[in-house]
Parts: sequence; C-alpha cells; structure tokens
Amino acid sequence: MKLLPKWQLYLILATILSLLPVLYTTNQRVILESRSRRVQYILDSEELWQMVRRLPLAQDSDYHQALEQYAAAGANALAIYPVSFSRMEERGEAASYDGQTFRQHLRAGAWSDLDTSFAEAGVACWYLFIPQGTNADKVEELLADRSELLQWRFFHTATGLLIEVPSIYWPDYRRAGLWYDMAEIDEALALGFDLVLRTAALPGQREEHLAATLEPILASGKVSLILPTGSYLNGVLPISPGVATGVPGVDSSELFYSYFAKYDLTYGLIENINQLNNFRFAGDVDLLQRRDFNAIRVYAIQRAELDKENWLDPSGIIDRWFRAVVDRNIRGIYIRLFSGTNKDPRQIMAQNCEIITASVTQVQGAGYNVGKPVALEPFHLVNQMLLLTASLGLALAWLAILCYSWQRYLWPLLLTGVAVLGCVGVGYLARSGLWWGYSAGWVTMRHLLGLVAHVVYPTLAGMVAVLLLRSLAGQSSSLRSTWLSGLLLALTGLGVTLAGGLVLGMLQSDNLFLLELDSFRGVKVSYTLPIILFALWFFFRFGLSLPEKQVWSGAEPRRTWRQMWQELTLLWATPLNMGLLLVMGGGAVAVWYYLGRSGHEAGVAISQVELALRSFLEQLLVARPRNKEFLIGYPALMLLPWLQQHPRLRFLVLPAGMAAMTGLISVVNSFAHIRTPILISVERSLYGYLLGAI
Repeated sequence: MKLLPKWQLYLILATILSLLPVLYTTNQRVILESRSRRVQYILDSEELWQMVRRLPLAQDSDYHQALEQYAAAGANALAIYPVSFSRMEERGEAASYDGQTFRQHLRAGAWSDLDTSFAEAGVACWYLFIPQGTNADKVEELLADRSELLQWRFFHTATGLLIEVPSIYWPDYRRAGLWYDMAEIDEALALGFDLVLRTAALPGQREEHLAATLEPILASGKVSLILPTGSYLNGVLPISPGVATGVPGVDSSELFYSYFAKYDLTYGLIENINQLNNFRFAGDVDLLQRRDFNAIRVYAIQRAELDKENWLDPSGIIDRWFRAVVDRNIRGIYIRLFSGTNKDPRQIMAQNCEIITASVTQVQGAGYNVGKPVALEPFHLVNQMLLLTASLGLALAWLAILCYSWQRYLWPLLLTGVAVLGCVGVGYLARSGLWWGYSAGWVTMRHLLGLVAHVVYPTLAGMVAVLLLRSLAGQSSSLRSTWLSGLLLALTGLGVTLAGGLVLGMLQSDNLFLLELDSFRGVKVSYTLPIILFALWFFFRFGLSLPEKQVWSGAEPRRTWRQMWQELTLLWATPLNMGLLLVMGGGAVAVWYYLGRSGHEAGVAISQVELALRSFLEQLLVARPRNKEFLIGYPALMLLPWLQQHPRLRFLVLPAGMAAMTGLISVVNSFAHIRTPILISVERSLYGYLLGAI
C-alpha cells in the first residue's frame, strides 16, 4: 500500500490530537454521571389511600399498615399532596355543584336553612359546601381576604359553610393547594419515608401563608424533592385573570424560590409521555436558572397504560423502570399502582409490593443505590467550547478533501484553516451567555454544531470505508481474507462514528440537555442527509458502479462532467421492467420505514418480532445495541469486499454502502440522546459492532 503524502499524515495527526480535549471532557462527564447513581422509589399517597378505602370495612389503621408494607418492599419516599377542594371532595369532606344543579337542589327543598342574604343561585357560579368543622373555618379564614375582589360569597348554615364562586375562578381554585395535613406528614416521617411535596399553586398566594404552609415541613430536613402539580409553581399563579396587577402582597414566588437555596431542595422534572423532554410549569425556567439546574428526572408510567387491557404485566413494569434508570438518567421512579387482572385491593397492593422489591433488586444489581437522589452537578463546558469545535472543523476539512483528488497540498490546507476557524467562531458564539443556555429558537449555536457533527461524521465514515475498500483491491479472495477485510471496514466505520458521537455528545453536554430541558434538533435531516451526501460523493468519484481496480495507485482517475452526464443520461434511458419496478417499490418502502422509525414521533409501529428481539437483548446486555447497526449497517459494510471481488455484483456496492450508512448514522445518533449516560452509549456502539461481526 502506497504511503500517504506527508501533508495528509500531518493532518491525520492533527485530527487525532484534536480529539484529546473531547476525550478529556468525556472523562469529566463520566465522573459527573458516576456521582449521581442513587434512585428513589416514590409512592403516591393519594393512590394508596384510594386503594385502601376499597378494602371491606376499611379503617384508618389499614392505611398505616399499607405504608409499612410498601416501606418494607423498598419504597423510600412518599408523595404528599396539599389539602385542596378536589381532595376534600374525593374524601367526602366537601361537595361541589354547578349553578344549574344547585338550583335544582334548592327547588327540591334542600338548603332550607340558608342565610337570608342568599337570594338566588347563579347559573355562572359554582357552589362548594364544607360541613361544619375545622376545614370550614380554615377555608373561610384563608380566602376571606379576596372575597370582595373576586366576588366570592360565604353563607353559613346550621351544618356547614357554603361558598359561591364565579365559574371563571373555579378551575384554578379547585385543585389549588390550601395547606398540608401535618398528621399525614408526621405519620410518613415516623415510618422513615422521605417526603416528596406535590405542590399545587394557590392563586395569589401571600408570603405569610406560603411560609406557614411550607416552612414547618421543610425544616424537618426530610423533603427530598419538590414535584409540582397543575401548571404553575407556587407563588407564580396570579390571584385571578386580569386583576392581579396592582394588588399588593399576592406574589410570593421570590419566597418560594428562596426555599430551594435555604433548604437545599431538589426540583423534580417529570418525563413526558413520549419520553422526550419533560412536563413544564410556569416559573420553572427562572427557578432552574437560579439553582443552576439542581434537578433530577422522574418517570411515571401513565395511568392509561397501566389500566390498558393486555398491555403491561409486572415484568414489563420492572423492565420499564430499569430502562428509565439505565438509559434515560431517571433518578425518581414514581409508583402508580398496577392492578392488572386483580380485583381484590389486598392482592393489588401485594402485587405492587412484589414489583417494587424486584425492581429494587435489579437496580441495585446494576450498580445503583436506592435512597435520596443526588442531582447532577453544574456542567456547562463553557470554557471548553473553542477546543471542542476544533475537531469538528477538521472533520469538515476531511469531508471537503475526500470529495476531490487534490494533487497539491495548498488547497486542502486552506480548506482546513477555513473549516477550523469557522467552527471555532461558531463555538465562540455557543459559549457566550447570549447563546449557550436558554434560547428557545430552533437555530441556536449548539443545535447547529450538533447537527453538523451528526451529518459530517457518518458521511466521513462512509467515504473512508469505501476508500479503504479500494485500497484492499487485489487482496486474496479467500473467505477468511474477505471476512477480515469486512471486519476492518466495519471497525474503521465504528472508529470514525464513535469519534463523531463523542464530539456530538460533548458539544451538547450541558445540564440543559442532560436534564432533557432541551434536546438535539433535526433528527430527520441527520438521518437522511448523510446518505444523500455519501451517494453523491460515490457517484462523483466512481460513478453508479464501482470500477475494476487491481493495483492501489493512491488516487482514482478524475471523472469529467461529461462522463457523469452520460451516465445519468444512460440511467434515464433505461427501460422499466417488472423486476426494476419491484426493486424501486421495495426501496420506497424501505425509505418510508426508515424515516418513519426515526425520532420520537415515529409513525411506524414496531413489529412483535422486533419487540421480542429488543426484550431478549435488553435482558442479555445492559446497553442494548440498535438493530440498524448490527442487523443492517455492519453486515452491509462487511459485504463490500465480497461485492468488489465479483465484477457482475460490483454495481451493488453503492446500494450496500447506503444501507451501511444507516448503521453509521445510528452510532452517532446514540450520542445525540444526551440524557443517556455517555458510557452506556459507548457500550451500545461496541456491542453493535460485535453482534454485527457475528
């Protein structure tokens, strides 16, 4: 094999050296992720209470016994909800009626002891009745200060308190957090649970009420997580639409934010149903920025999935929890009770305890601990952006160099300088405070850098593999030699794409992406553009079919525009037959399936065979390799030497190379999931190569 020119050797050495900062920051991220390996199992108190109430002759002691059972099973945190009007209704401590229903009750003779000031029920109002007791007095005391402003009316009867609420205000107030049941909290603490506060914003919450509600609980030091409900953080929701402006003392958001620093609280980000990004709440951006992203990700299987017939079983739930912890950096498992085919509440609770115990055992066996979760430390790579982008610039330069057979070194070096300076310039913008953190626009600097890396490295890997294939022409045609040549091609593709994956993973390594508050953009483009660029390059260098070549000369003869035009004209003039139509139809279906399976909004269902294969590999390997890599990509690469040796099959090198590109793209795409621990992505890529070789 002819030795490469010196300038190419120097450029290769510079490319390798440019990866050293990437490897250094990769090690930083590995250390960061290794310090956050504690998982918390969070039991929902409301679901458990509702289940206990289904027991025959249920007693208050049954709830206490159920908590003890779940604590013994491995649940180490209890999600506590504040008292709200909706919760009071569910527990039979209050009742609400729309205006029309309340009128019917009045006509039927109910509420005959109403205050004489009550004239007539309003159709555009809701009516809440609270039986006489401590809750009625506390509600009136809490909300009396806004009754005139919001046109609420309070009426006393011999049996309780009736509140008339204009309908426009009822949705925000119905689930608003009024206060916490301290007896319930004391019971949870006595059993050793950490507390997860499911805060619910009270419109126009005053600072004195917020302090009285939260500080006694926070002072215990046992609050492991703040997990909001509704749409707003505490203190952010205005007292009512259109009247909050100018009303003194109704904004307590600053006090709420200060508690996170004062008591070192961690914020919980609940993962979306499609496992992409998180549920967001008004005010969380400000809070997260102030706390430098002191947060963990929480996963909960949705009630609709748990109740769907023949959909989930205990082993499926355990596997989902495990995958969430290992693959998606989830550190809070939110337990929603699974009933399955069971009807008896005791059997349901016993089955869920078994699920928790099995899950805890599996998670601990994988090297994780169970306890109060530790948030990822601040990780922004602001000062490293200039060094990290240099490797991307060199990859771009190589892409340009391989597109043409350069006879002199001047133009390649000029292209290298322009590419590196351009990427470093974009890296400078990406590290500035204006761009690096919080822009919600599509084209931010980090998104642009990530997309370029995702496109460049698979394309470069495909080019290098084909050029290496040409250098191996004339080698022995034995099966062993052909297989070893294929292994070398696959290993080369893995090496280039693995480097690209690490570059991409570092360019977007930031708490913003690690917590899935933002994510990689341009999935469809990154899955298709490298294949198109590879095909265009192949045609530009070799034509539609790989030409015969026996001796390595260091460069292919240059093709003229006339030659390329003649080939395209000949292709256009090719008559269609049934075989060609079938091939074209099969190719169209493959493209449709390929695009439909890319991204989280996939429009193509996964077959049962593939699901079974996935499940088997997930049980066998912690980091399951992707099917596109070991079933398509690497086998297609290993097939190229055999196709090159057979003149009648050499025209299939281009289609096989395009198929191989799908696997190379998949390797880089694994690192675009920044939430996945970096070592898991590396292991997944290595397993893909090994299985593909087999």
